Amino acid sequence: WDALSAQLTAAVGERDALSASLADAVKERDALSAGSASMQSERDALSAELQRLRGEGSEREAGLNSEREKLSSERDALQQQLEGLRSEKAELEVGLRGQLEGLRDQ
Repeated sequence: WDALSAQLTAAVGERDALSASLADAVKERDALSAGSASMQSERDALSAELQRLRGEGSEREAGLNSEREKLSSERDALQQQLEGLRSEKAELEVGLRGQLEGLRDQ
């Protein structure tokens, strides 16, 4: 009887140790699960921030492209004006030379 009682006591002790070990494993699993959820939440927030930044970058790029086209158009218009002024200058120089030659001949 004492041997059976000792075996039963040992089995109960082993069961209690396994139960405690199982409780620790459940706590660890729950902590890991909470950490995983926290990391997923952080990842989602970072993903949203990345999307926002990409959107801002696209808007800026579109704005810069528009500004570049505007400046290019303005540059072309100024180039045409400059060419017109050079042509007028050349015509005036030809006219002045003609007048100078006419005055010299007198």
